[in-house]
Amino acid sequence: MDNSRKFNGVDYKNTFAQRISAMHKLVGQVLSAQICNGDHILDIGGGPGMGARIIDEMGIKATVTNIEPSTTINDVPDLLSVEYISLQISLKEALDTRMPYSADCILMVSSAHEIALCNNLGSMENKKMFFHDLDSFIRKNLVPGGKMIIGFPNYSKMRPWQR
Repeated sequence: MDNSRKFNGVDYKNTFAQRISAMHKLVGQVLSAQICNGDHILDIGGGPGMGARIIDEMGIKATVTNIEPSTTINDVPDLLSVEYISLQISLKEALDTRMPYSADCILMVSSAHEIALCNNLGSMENKKMFFHDLDSFIRKNLVPGGKMIIGFPNYSKMRPWQR
């Protein structure tokens, strides 16, 4: 498969990747106001340590645990400020796994297609199951008063019926 084409021929590199880059900048702005040195962050679906990279670029000394099922989880450059812990598991598997730390912040930058496909059911059933699992994960792993930061790079302000 051509590396720049995914998801039924969509030009991934010039559409979705640009949106993700913009979302990462926005996530960095939000994180900078929400996390502190010494915080523990759980990054759900952080791919090749994107949350850790964003936090490291800000110079915040934190521990980032990345929960990511793909092999890209270990494709992380040297980090100067961040302790990086990789757990190559899915969110579903993480529900039954003891996390190394309770989180001060849970970070998730995801896209609707990932959520819609995550449980091999119909789109609506998958989304309901995903958000049920996410709720369970948060209740088990976020410290009282902790923060949740969610970004959707393919979010649209238009309602589905307006497209």
